Amino acid sequence: MNKAANSRRDAGFTLIELVVVLAILAILAATVIPRYSNVQMGSRIKADVTTATAIIDAARVQELNTGKSVTDIEALNKRYFLIADPVPQSGGTFDLTKTGGVYRVIWTATEEKAGEYADTYVVTEGESIPAGKLYGDVAL
Repeated sequence: MNKAANSRRDAGFTLIELVVVLAILAILAATVIPRYSNVQMGSRIKADVTTATAIIDAARVQELNTGKSVTDIEALNKRYFLIADPVPQSGGTFDLTKTGGVYRVIWTATEEKAGEYADTYVVTEGESIPAGKLYGDVAL
């Protein structure tokens, strides 16, 4: 009988061992999850910057083909975009402007996502975006 009682105790984990393992997992989760969130946000912002650059390129192509400036993204959609309306990951809409012969795309985060993203983003034609440039708290 004593042998059977001993084998039951040896077969499982003690409560302290389980608590230690759970504490280690909690510490790992607390450090990994915020880093993952920043990586996701950085990817979304990079996607928005890429879309803004594509809008500028499409506007320039249409201007070269027609000889007229364009600042209407919907007009670009009909001929130069495969998607109906480009929508920023941060919400809101893209706005295309042209000042002094240079195209610029501006977009502002919507209220529900304003805490996750910086307020306003701008991509200007001809300006390269250096690695490490901060958009809000996210380095590209």
